[in-house]
Formats: sequence, C-alpha cells, structure tokens
Amino acid sequence: MKRTKIISALAAITAVLLCAPALAFEGALTAHAAGTTEASLVLPADNNARTAVAALNVTSDKAGSKLSVYWSDGTITSVDQASSSTTLYVAATTGFAENNLIAVQTAGGAVIYRTVSGVSAGESLTLSTALPSTHGNVGDAVYLLAAASTNTDAEIPVGAADKELTNRLGVIIGPKDSPLLFILDGTSACAVNYLTWGFK
Repeated sequence: MKRTKIISALAAITAVLLCAPALAFEGALTAHAAGTTEASLVLPADNNARTAVAALNVTSDKAGSKLSVYWSDGTITSVDQASSSTTLYVAATTGFAENNLIAVQTAGGAVIYRTVSGVSAGESLTLSTALPSTHGNVGDAVYLLAAASTNTDAEIPVGAADKELTNRLGVIIGPKDSPLLFILDGTSACAVNYLTWGFK
C-alpha cells in the first residue's frame, strides 16, 4: 500500500515538473533581425512579468563575435512632451548620461532602442538616431539599459559560426518590468535567425 502511494506521488510530481515549464510562458512569440556589422532586437517589458527567451539561433561571420544582452537597472522615466527626431523630452534625466543605451516603449508595447548622445538636465535626452513616428508620445516609458554598449548584463559567445540555445525554463530571463536588448556583431553579415520568447 505504501509503495503504491509513493509511486503515485512520484508520478504526480513528475507530471507537474514536466508541465510547469511549458505553462510558464504566456504565449510564445518569435522575433528575428539581420544586419552587416550589427543585428539587434529588443523585447518589450511587462509591469507584472519577466521577459524570457526559450530558444535562439544566431549566425555571424566575425571571429570572436558575441551576442550581448542588456536589461534595465531599474532607472525608468517617461516622455512628458511630444517628441520627434533626435530629441526625447522626459520627466526626469537623473541617472541618464551620454553613451547610455535606452529603450523607449509605447503603451501598446512597441519598443525600440537608442543610444544617448547628450543630456539636457531635467529636460531631454538627445539621441544618436531619430525616433520613428510611432515613438516619442507622452506617456511612453524610457528605460536605462546600460551605461554604454560595453556594459553588458550577459554575453553569449558566437564566433564565425551558427549558435543555437534552447531551454524550456529560459535561456535568458530578465527582471520584472524590463525590456531585453540583444546585439550581435558581425563583419559583413550577421543575423538573429529566430528568438522564441514570452512572459513569465
């Protein structure tokens, strides 16, 4: 009788463990990007969840290339005046500086990344690349991802090769309420062939 109960309990625990990782992701989405010297993509933040990557496949033609990963350190502000071109008006500039990598996310979850080229204290951030027309609206969230591109939160060695990683529990899991930025470097061709992700 005891043996039957133990076997039944083990079976139940095994079933839970097998199902849990699959249930952890709220849907599964796929993203990809390609470029010459850089292929990048940024995944959105969620106020109540962590952005997680379950699988990725990348390719680079550069020896020593790597997939650099960045997430927010908790410094967040918001757009407080309609912004366009390379000027981003924000509610606060404390903690932001030249060369920062930032993410700008709309209320609908569309997210981009930019590099800060200058700061006007208490007023605005100057960006190295202009904002698209979809971003820079009042209320957009602005996240500090890194002091500079060399300040990575994680790095995955790739080299002049293909690299594939899969983990049902998550290859990379960011903190709650933070976008995830991925930058792959190359010589003349590099690509994030696919990246499967969701919220946990």
